[in-house]
Amino acid sequence: MDAQLPKLRQSSAGLPRAFELLEDIADGVALTGPGGELRFLSKRLAHSLGIDAISPKPTSLFTLLRGISTDILPTLHDRAYATGAAEHTAVRGVFREFLARVVIRVSAFDGERCVIWTFDAAHGQVPILTTGHACLELAAKRADFGFWDMVIATDEVTWWNDWCDQYDIDACAGRDHSARWDAGVHPDDVGQTGTFYEVVSGERELYEAEFRVRTRSGSWRWVLSRGMATMRDPSGRALRITGITMDIDARKRAEKALRESEARLAMILQTMSEGVVLIDADGRVEFTNPAFDRMFGHEPGAVNGKVVMELLDLRHHAKVSSRAIDRLLARFSATDGKRTVTFRRRNGTEFPGDVLSGTIEVAGIKKTVYVIRDVIERKLLEKEITEIAHRERRRIGGDLHDGLGQELTGISLLLRSLARRIESNQLPQRSDLDEIIALVNHAIQTTRSMAMGLSPVTLERGGVVSALSSLAAWTRSTLGCEVRLRRALRHKLTLDEANATHLYLIAQEAILNAVKHGRARLILVTLSTTHDVISLAISDDGIGLRSPGRLNPGMGLKIMEYRAGMMGGSLSIKKRNGGGTRVHCVCPRSALERSG
Repeated sequence: MDAQLPKLRQSSAGLPRAFELLEDIADGVALTGPGGELRFLSKRLAHSLGIDAISPKPTSLFTLLRGISTDILPTLHDRAYATGAAEHTAVRGVFREFLARVVIRVSAFDGERCVIWTFDAAHGQVPILTTGHACLELAAKRADFGFWDMVIATDEVTWWNDWCDQYDIDACAGRDHSARWDAGVHPDDVGQTGTFYEVVSGERELYEAEFRVRTRSGSWRWVLSRGMATMRDPSGRALRITGITMDIDARKRAEKALRESEARLAMILQTMSEGVVLIDADGRVEFTNPAFDRMFGHEPGAVNGKVVMELLDLRHHAKVSSRAIDRLLARFSATDGKRTVTFRRRNGTEFPGDVLSGTIEVAGIKKTVYVIRDVIERKLLEKEITEIAHRERRRIGGDLHDGLGQELTGISLLLRSLARRIESNQLPQRSDLDEIIALVNHAIQTTRSMAMGLSPVTLERGGVVSALSSLAAWTRSTLGCEVRLRRALRHKLTLDEANATHLYLIAQEAILNAVKHGRARLILVTLSTTHDVISLAISDDGIGLRSPGRLNPGMGLKIMEYRAGMMGGSLSIKKRNGGGTRVHCVCPRSALERSG
C-alpha cells in the first residue's frame, strides 16, 4: 500500500482505545477534519473504497464517496460539525462498486473537533455491499425503476437513484416517510397499499401494489411497487424493507383504452341485428353474439365448440373431415367477401342469409369471423315485387286486349265498311265519320291512361308534384275521399324519374291503405324540402292502426319501406294523437336530386 495511507493511520496513533475498538467492530470508519480533509480511514473501508488501486492517494473523503444527490455529503458534514447532531444518509463508492448507509457524528480528539463517519450494519444500517450487491445497485441505476430502502423504526426511506426526480414524484425521503407518501396516493387506490403493513407485521413476506401517485405538477401517475423484509426482529416484525418502484402509467393507460375498446365492441356485438360467429382453424365455433343465437334459435353459448357445418344441417352430427370444412369455408367466402347461404335453424326451418367473412389473427392463430344477415324478408319482398311485376304485365296485356285492342278492332271494322261504301260509289255519312273519330279519341284516351299507369311520373308532365296532384284528383273522383296536396318547397325540387316514381308510389299506397283499411274521409299529402332533406307525409283522419304502438306490416307496407330504402331514406308509420295514421318518408336531397 502506498506510503500516504500509513501516514494517515500513523497520525491517529493517539486515538482513544474506544475508537480502535470501533474500527474492529464496524464495517467502516473514517475521520475528517473541519474542511473534510481525511484524518483516518479504517482498513476495511480503505479496501472497500479501492484505496489500494488509487494513485496518488486522496486526501479528502468527498473524493471517495458519492451521496444520493449532488453536494449532499459536504452539506451534511458541515451541518454535523456545526450542530453536533448526527446525520444519516446513503453513499456510493466513486472508484469501486460500493453502497452503504453512513452515520455522521461530531466528536473531539486530541483537543480538536472532528467528524466521525461510521459505516455500520450492526445498528440496523445498510451494510457495505459485496460485489454482487453492487452489481444489483448498478442494474437498478440503469433500469427504469426506483430502488429504495426503508428503516421501519425511524420511518425513514432512502432512494438509491434519482427515479423519483425523473418522473416528477416527491420521493418523501428521510424520516416520517409513510404519512407523506400515503398523502400522495390516489384516494381510490389507498387500499392497494395495505399489504405493505402486512409485510411489516410479518403476515406476509412480499409486498406488491399498483396505485396512482400524485406528481409535483398535480397529475396522477400509475406505479408498481414491490418490496420484501430484509431484516426482522425475533418476533418476526420487519426492521427494514427493501424494494423497487417502477412506472406503469403507459401500460395502465393502454389497458384502460383496451378495456374501453372491448366494452364498445361488446356493446356493438350485443346490439347489432346481424349475427356474428368466430370460428377456429378446425371449423369449430368459439363465439356467437345474441343476434346469432336468436337467428338460429339457440341459447347463448350453446353452439360453442360445435362444427360450423351443423349450422347448415343439424341432422349432420358425424365427424367432419378437414377437407369438407375447407370446402365449406371456401363456399362461405366469395371473391367480394359476400355470399348468400341457406342456413338451418334449431327447429329445422331454413332461411337465407348474406354472409360477410374476414380473417383475423389472435395470439398468432388465424381465425375466421362471419357476419350473417337474415335476408328472408328481403327475399320474400323481392319475390312479391317480381310477382307484382308479373301481375302488372298480365293486367296490361288484358287491358290491351280487352280495351285498346277492342277499340282499334271496332275502328278497323268501321273503316272497312266505309271503304266498301266508297267502292260502291256511296258517299260516307257524317255520322259514320263522327263515330270513327269518337272511337279514335277514346283509343287515344285509353292509351294515355295506360301510359299513366306504366309511368305515373315523367318530367315532361311536371314531375312528382303534377303526378301527386293527379293522384289527389283521381282519388276524389274515383274513391270519393277528399285528398289535399300541400307543398312547402323551400328549395327547387329536381328529382330524377326513378326517385320521383318511388315517392309517388309510396303516396299512392298510403292513400289506398287509408281509404281501404282506415276508412278515412280526409287525407292530407304534404311534400316539403329543406336544405338537406325531402319529406313526404300522408296523414288521414281514419280509424288508425289496429294495434297501437305495434305495427305488424303487410307486404304493401314493406314495399313502402323498401322504396324508402332505395332512396337512402327512412319510413315511419305512426298513429296520430287526434286519430288516424301518419306515414312519413324522409330522404336526403343529395342522394335524390339530379345533377345540374
